[in-house]
Amino acid sequence: MGDQDVMFLEPVKNLVKEHKNSILKVLESCGHVVNVEKPDQFNHLSVAFIKNQQ
Repeated sequence: MGDQDVMFLEPVKNLVKEHKNSILKVLESCGHVVNVEKPDQFNHLSVAFIKNQQ
């Protein structure tokens, strides 16, 4: 998520606490659409997460 996502960041932080298989990464200078604003970072983090799943 982006650090400037004022609508969804806080609720997602709480959701991640409940879902033990989830990971929250917050990208700086980003809003709600992280995959569009910072696609390289988003893809890198997404692929790394998928590769770590068993």
